[in-house]
Amino acid sequence: MFRRFRPASQDYVPPTPVVEARGWTPAVIVPAVLLMVLGAWVFLVPLVGPYFSFGLDTSSKWRFTNDHWLLSLAPGVALFTAGLLMTVRSRAMGWLAGLIAVAAGVWLVIGPTLHPTWSSHTFIPLPGSDRKTAARWIADFYGAGALAIYLGAQAQG
Repeated sequence: MFRRFRPASQDYVPPTPVVEARGWTPAVIVPAVLLMVLGAWVFLVPLVGPYFSFGLDTSSKWRFTNDHWLLSLAPGVALFTAGLLMTVRSRAMGWLAGLIAVAAGVWLVIGPTLHPTWSSHTFIPLPGSDRKTAARWIADFYGAGALAIYLGAQAQG
């Protein structure tokens, strides 16, 4: 009902609101390094996997096929680049890095499933036990993609 007014004085300074702007933080270093390591893993596994009988689609070492480029090498480069971008001291670059990591992770998860739609070549793992075949799919695509999606989502906040 009654309003109280503070008398105007020249030495009165209104209090400033305590709001901190969210910016880049050094806490992103760990996810950035994890994304770079994951990108290197995704990139190198199809090339050096046949050395220890852990390859997909080919038993020859360091063989670049169109399938390898589309399904592993390009997402590996994207993940490594996202990890590097995440270390830049900019919130916008961190958001872009997270978006690139999520996109690469989604491609790793759905790429092998969509592969038969554009290729007549069957993308199959090397012969082995059912457990080893499952481990190959998880290590090369599904697990790596899920981890990339998680790390990218964490980077986006």
